[in-house]
Amino acid sequence: MEKIMLNGEYFMIKLVEASDDESESQSGRITLIKFNMTKWIRQLSRMPNISIFLKRLKHENVITEAHMSDIENEYSYGSQMEKLILIIQQSADSTSIYRFCKELRNMHPQLADLLENKNTDGKETDEYLRNVEQEFVLEFLRNTLIECLNCHIPCDEIHIALEEDLHGHVEFSALKTYFPQIFSNSTFVEGDKSFRDVTWKSPPHKEANEKVDMLSMTLDDFSTHIGDIMGQEIKPELRDCFQKAIYEEAITANIFEEMKSSQLKEVFAEYLGSINYGKGMEHVLKKLQQEIRENKLRSGIKTNIRLQQLREFDQPSNNLAYYQGAIVKPQTGNLLVPVHEFRTLIAPNKHWIAKETLRFLAACMNSRKNGTMHFGIRRDGDGCGTIEGIGMFNSKEVDEEISKCIKKCFYGEHLPFVMSCIREMQVIV
Repeated sequence: MEKIMLNGEYFMIKLVEASDDESESQSGRITLIKFNMTKWIRQLSRMPNISIFLKRLKHENVITEAHMSDIENEYSYGSQMEKLILIIQQSADSTSIYRFCKELRNMHPQLADLLENKNTDGKETDEYLRNVEQEFVLEFLRNTLIECLNCHIPCDEIHIALEEDLHGHVEFSALKTYFPQIFSNSTFVEGDKSFRDVTWKSPPHKEANEKVDMLSMTLDDFSTHIGDIMGQEIKPELRDCFQKAIYEEAITANIFEEMKSSQLKEVFAEYLGSINYGKGMEHVLKKLQQEIRENKLRSGIKTNIRLQQLREFDQPSNNLAYYQGAIVKPQTGNLLVPVHEFRTLIAPNKHWIAKETLRFLAACMNSRKNGTMHFGIRRDGDGCGTIEGIGMFNSKEVDEEISKCIKKCFYGEHLPFVMSCIREMQVIV
């Protein structure tokens, strides 16, 4: 018998009598995998490319975006893996646990063997996931399609709807294999782009992939469009509020695109009643402004976008001011020129800022280069960035958190050298 403890809870494994009941056997296997996750957590935390592993788990719907962000806020790989295992132990179902094992095997087969406690190259895991996939696809086809002579549906339309319903990836070959089991009279010819003699019970909801040209809209259409977006993205009650504000204030797409954060708040807050104007609303409005700017650039329309110089390396900001929406392009090409890294965040988080600063610091020290990290500037490609700004925060607390983070990751004779390599944060308004 083995017994270990994680997060104040004991996990125990002991010899038990084998059961012929498949559900009991499956439950026992899941329990064993959970136990081994805890048992081998130190080995798991030592594997390289944990960030890639987390992205794969998110892609397979094993963890959520919020889980991933929470895990990445941890400073060390050990604490990141411990938080990941706790999330899996507490909230993951059997299918998610098997997907965890499959993704782990794709990156580190030996670690997957330790978790599954078998040296079968993951055959049982693959078989379980195939059975779950088959059951889901067959159920999806039964519930969404019906036979219809001389009707047809494009293959990609069914495939996309299936993956959206599953919140995961399904190979088209699997859909093609299972389809005849439900619709034996339906035909599909290799190279054809449709399933024939079937149709939807009710058409699936489609979201427009192409961005709407807001510049060509009338005031009435533009106000309706903004209202619909805010109602969908935030909450339905906002639809009429924003539609009324746009229409009554006669805000066209061109005027809207040039509005600053303070102006957006001043105008729309009056129409919200008891609802508070928050960061979520501002974020969606900023995205819409960016869509209009991109549309202008594609159409060759001149905008009020301005270019701006960044603060010089290791120099005080003095009277320097940044303008929201301005474009910055650091000097590149010379190995002696300090590097510039851009990061954006909706809500200031001192833990995340400290973690990203530490990563940048380590990268600069390893490559023996000077550099500045800029928070509140969006990375646009080709070395350019757009100044977006961030909310108010206490810079002293952030500096303290960065020092705490450095002292946790560096120690001994190296610590004084590391501390001498970093400067205090400078806030530019």
